Amino acid sequence: MPTLPRYRRLSQHYLQAIRAGALQPGDRLPSLRALMRLHDVSLSTALLVCRTLESEGWAEARARSGYFVRQPRRLAMAPMDEPAADRAPDPAQFVGIHEKVSDFVTRRRYGEVRLDLSTARGAPELYPGDALRAAMTRCLRQHPQLLTRASPSRGRTPFREAVARRALRAGMRLAPEDVLPTNGCIEALNLALRAVARPGDTVAVESPAFYGLLQVLESLGMRALEIPTSPQTGLSIEALELALGAYERIRAVVVVPHLQNPLGSVMPDAHKARLVRLCRDHGVALIEDDTYTELLDAEGTPRALQSFDEDGGVIHCASLHKVLAPG
Repeated sequence: MPTLPRYRRLSQHYLQAIRAGALQPGDRLPSLRALMRLHDVSLSTALLVCRTLESEGWAEARARSGYFVRQPRRLAMAPMDEPAADRAPDPAQFVGIHEKVSDFVTRRRYGEVRLDLSTARGAPELYPGDALRAAMTRCLRQHPQLLTRASPSRGRTPFREAVARRALRAGMRLAPEDVLPTNGCIEALNLALRAVARPGDTVAVESPAFYGLLQVLESLGMRALEIPTSPQTGLSIEALELALGAYERIRAVVVVPHLQNPLGSVMPDAHKARLVRLCRDHGVALIEDDTYTELLDAEGTPRALQSFDEDGGVIHCASLHKVLAPG
């Protein structure tokens, strides 16, 4: 079993102290010089320890004062009732949803909105605007025709290579040629659905689900089949298995394994492995909507559903709109 890097072992050491209550929110962490002396490490290792705790939400840097323990970003949720998973769902549940959603959105424009939760994105100041502007200026200086030349649709590009390297963190092994850039995750889901299903086919979705997905399905002439979803562990594997046995025309399953919208559930690895196996055994495509993983307050990057795939049955869809820039 590979040994963790020294900085990671030390950051976990201080994380355990925080969780045990030995270090409380507001307490000052050892200075960089103190960390170097206490653990006999270099300045770069000491800095990585603090920055790791900061990036994972357990510490904050204060100008000319050092690093301090902060309150964890995600509070524990109160226990919620699990959905019923012992009866087959109704595939006609969402017929006409496009018209209903459109009517609701139109009426909302003329009403007072006290707290708008309809757009899942952060405030503009939370995104790295200065860094993005500098990067764009640098790219345009190096490649003056960047905005006026069509980008290649196939082959290796720096972006595809970067995405493939980034996927390693979630346990995926992708070649750059496997990466298809799209204009956001909705377009990726649209293309994935077109690839595995046809008009009239049924697609299993989480219940409740993001209304935009339901609109996409209806625009493609496909039927949504709701599957009960736990606020703790995500889509019910038992209910999906029952549905796969009850209906013949289920061609795909669309699931958000991390921070499911709108429940916020996070699927455990054991559930992910079961879900991938179940879809493989029934010959059903599994489409993974991985929009929110980077917003998850967790140690390290959780495994993607695609990392459990051994025969190409999982299509991984992701987006940078929520975590890098919504524009």
